[in-house]
Amino acid sequence: MFNVSERPYEKARFDGRVSSHGWNDHTAPPFHVLLKLVEEMYKFLCKDPENVVVIHCNSGKGRAGTSCTCLLLFSGFYDNILDCAKHFG
Repeated sequence: MFNVSERPYEKARFDGRVSSHGWNDHTAPPFHVLLKLVEEMYKFLCKDPENVVVIHCNSGKGRAGTSCTCLLLFSGFYDNILDCAKHFG
Protein backbone atom coordinates (compact mmCIF):
# COMPACT_ATOMS: atom_id res chain seq x y z
CA MET A 1 0.00 0.00 0.00
CA PHE A 2 1.19 3.48 -0.82
CA ASN A 3 0.01 5.99 1.75
CA VAL A 4 -0.17 9.56 0.46
CA SER A 5 -2.09 11.01 3.41
CA GLU A 6 -0.43 12.94 6.21
CA ARG A 7 -1.65 10.28 8.65
CA PRO A 8 0.86 7.49 9.33
CA TYR A 9 -0.08 3.81 9.24
CA GLU A 10 1.03 1.02 11.49
CA LYS A 11 3.08 -1.03 9.04
CA ALA A 12 2.60 -4.15 11.16
CA ARG A 13 -1.14 -4.11 10.38
CA PHE A 14 -0.27 -4.56 6.71
CA ASP A 15 2.60 -7.04 7.07
CA GLY A 16 5.06 -4.14 6.74
CA ARG A 17 3.90 -3.41 3.21
CA VAL A 18 3.24 0.32 3.59
CA SER A 19 5.26 2.97 1.87
CA SER A 20 4.52 6.49 3.09
CA HIS A 21 4.86 9.48 0.78
CA GLY A 22 2.30 11.84 2.26
CA TRP A 23 1.76 15.53 1.82
CA ASN A 24 -0.86 17.93 3.16
CA ASP A 25 -4.36 17.71 1.72
CA HIS A 26 -5.45 20.41 -0.78
CA THR A 27 -1.84 21.20 -1.70
CA ALA A 28 0.44 20.18 -4.51
CA PRO A 29 3.00 17.55 -3.57
CA PRO A 30 6.66 18.50 -3.42
CA PHE A 31 8.10 17.32 -6.73
CA HIS A 32 10.78 15.14 -5.12
CA VAL A 33 8.09 13.34 -3.06
CA LEU A 34 5.90 12.74 -6.10
CA LEU A 35 8.80 11.54 -8.23
CA LYS A 36 10.03 9.11 -5.56
CA LEU A 37 6.48 7.79 -5.07
CA VAL A 38 5.86 7.23 -8.77
CA GLU A 39 9.24 5.58 -9.31
CA GLU A 40 8.63 3.24 -6.37
CA MET A 41 5.14 2.29 -7.58
CA TYR A 42 6.43 1.70 -11.10
CA LYS A 43 9.30 -0.51 -9.91
CA PHE A 44 6.89 -2.50 -7.73
CA LEU A 45 4.53 -3.09 -10.65
CA CYS A 46 7.39 -4.14 -12.93
CA LYS A 47 8.64 -6.77 -10.47
CA ASP A 48 5.70 -9.09 -11.01
CA PRO A 49 2.65 -8.93 -13.30
CA GLU A 50 0.54 -10.04 -10.31
CA ASN A 51 1.51 -6.96 -8.26
CA VAL A 52 -1.18 -4.37 -7.60
CA VAL A 53 -0.70 -0.83 -6.32
CA VAL A 54 -3.07 0.41 -3.63
CA ILE A 55 -3.00 4.16 -3.03
CA HIS A 56 -4.60 5.61 0.08
CA CYS A 57 -5.45 9.14 1.09
CA ASN A 58 -8.38 10.46 3.12
CA SER A 59 -10.99 10.91 0.38
CA GLY A 60 -9.43 9.02 -2.53
CA LYS A 61 -9.61 11.88 -4.99
CA GLY A 62 -6.97 14.61 -4.67
CA ARG A 63 -3.75 12.96 -3.53
CA ALA A 64 -4.69 9.49 -4.77
CA GLY A 65 -5.80 10.98 -8.09
CA THR A 66 -2.58 12.93 -8.46
CA SER A 67 -0.54 9.81 -7.66
CA CYS A 68 -2.48 7.55 -10.01
CA THR A 69 -2.51 10.09 -12.84
CA CYS A 70 1.24 10.64 -12.56
CA LEU A 71 1.87 6.87 -12.46
CA LEU A 72 -0.13 6.42 -15.67
CA LEU A 73 1.91 9.15 -17.36
CA PHE A 74 5.27 7.94 -15.99
CA SER A 75 4.61 4.35 -17.09
CA GLY A 76 3.69 5.42 -20.61
CA PHE A 77 0.10 4.19 -20.31
CA TYR A 78 -0.86 7.48 -21.96
CA ASP A 79 1.35 10.14 -23.50
CA ASN A 80 -0.42 13.15 -22.00
CA ILE A 81 -1.74 14.15 -18.60
CA LEU A 82 -5.29 14.89 -19.80
CA ASP A 83 -5.88 11.29 -20.90
CA CYS A 84 -4.37 10.05 -17.62
CA ALA A 85 -6.72 12.27 -15.60
CA LYS A 86 -9.74 11.16 -17.66
CA HIS A 87 -8.80 7.53 -17.07
CA PHE A 88 -8.58 8.11 -13.33
CA GLY A 89 -11.90 9.99 -13.30
